[in-house]
Amino acid sequence: MHRLRPDAKLPIMRSRSYPSDSTDLEGLRRWLAGRPERLVPLTIRRITISPNALDELADCAAAVKSDRSACYVIMDRTPMVRNGVRIKPEVVSMLRGRLGDVFLIELGQPDHPPHADMDLAKELSKLLTPGSLVVTFGSGTITDLTKHALYWIEQEGGTRFEHICCPTACTVTAYTASMTVLTVDGVKRTLRSRAPDQILVDLQMIRDAPIELTRAGLGDLLARCTAYGDWCLGDVFGVDETFNTVPFDLLAGPEQALIDQAPAIGRREMSGLRSLADALMLAGIGMSIVDQTTPISGWEHVMSHYLDLRAVAANRPTGLHGAQVGAGTLIAARAFEELLAAGDSVWRRGKPTFDPDQARRSIEQHFAPFDSGGGMIEELWREYGAKVERIARGLERWPTIVEDWVSGRIPDQLRRFVRPAAVVAKALRDAHAETDLSTASGTRDKACVRSAILHGHRVRSRFTLGDVLELMGLLTPAAADRWLAADRTG
Repeated sequence: MHRLRPDAKLPIMRSRSYPSDSTDLEGLRRWLAGRPERLVPLTIRRITISPNALDELADCAAAVKSDRSACYVIMDRTPMVRNGVRIKPEVVSMLRGRLGDVFLIELGQPDHPPHADMDLAKELSKLLTPGSLVVTFGSGTITDLTKHALYWIEQEGGTRFEHICCPTACTVTAYTASMTVLTVDGVKRTLRSRAPDQILVDLQMIRDAPIELTRAGLGDLLARCTAYGDWCLGDVFGVDETFNTVPFDLLAGPEQALIDQAPAIGRREMSGLRSLADALMLAGIGMSIVDQTTPISGWEHVMSHYLDLRAVAANRPTGLHGAQVGAGTLIAARAFEELLAAGDSVWRRGKPTFDPDQARRSIEQHFAPFDSGGGMIEELWREYGAKVERIARGLERWPTIVEDWVSGRIPDQLRRFVRPAAVVAKALRDAHAETDLSTASGTRDKACVRSAILHGHRVRSRFTLGDVLELMGLLTPAAADRWLAADRTG
């Protein structure tokens, strides 16, 4: 099988790529305005990324507090240190010294942090007065819970909040995204939400965060290396008509910088952390302007969601999302390489058979042992069932799909959007991030991870490489074992 060198780089179309960074929001708005595609307006007013961004928090809060009925600070109870100082009490004290009354809401316990769960988001919404200033100081979980609580209140007619987000680790793209990932009936779901108004990324805070969180942030972003290929396949198969290249062009430069800076990220160097933070901010924006997560969430993400589902069902901790995604991206990249090398005969052997009733039975049979509450299977089918209908319609254009594949048009597209597995593996290893999915998930259970590869595409409505491989008869236990074993052979 032909493999590109680990240092191979995708060509960057300079005339279309975004030329600045995430903090230049006016420049970003001008660049977006110059695109012909229909996009969702960017609502974020400010992004600051600097070693001392927290020094600006009190001024940012004071500038908007006068028009607000109250100020809330939302965080969890996990102790955190910045420059040797316990930072959470410092943040609360700083805001109270400048604003006066500040209501502190602490979620979870020190040894039991909160989960991004729909029920908890609803409970949080009951504690907030509409129109208030809300400061989140925490990870993606705190941010997603708060975003959805605010969105819930605003959608019910409440006065719009002012939300200042202070990430405590560069783990996920949630900080700038207008959607939220919450657990519903034991299954992770992406829900429409609202982005924060201001984001302050303090690089000293990021530097002092546990290094595994920083590596998880890199892993989450590396999904970009394969997820665009999934979105492209959705377009090819007529399952997803929303495909466009704006988020791809937006992240072209930052993605390459992220890969180049992977060693510096692993060493907690400011240059690497700055690249990581910038790419995370732009990735969240890229999803928001097209109102979906597909630009950076594909098969690798549904593998992670499957593993989380199994962890919750077994009442054990979930693995770090980004760590799972990074290792899952490596599997997806290997699978893409096999698909591209499969040859025309795979496509000429006839239209795939697809039985919606069998798809339903497959979900019932596989997930029944994990559905203790009785709602999981229905929640899974609610989303997957919608995809089933789109797949059935899309296969009506099978002759065109075959013609476009054997002519090279589809493979050429995919090679533009998908990075070689060697590039993904090198970036993960340069940052000393985990490349083995069973280790990244915390299970060390090869059978569970094999199931994530074979059944992950069933947990979401998103059309992914996993769906294509299943249609083509290429998603087999032997293939899953091959992709997993590849890590042990380099």
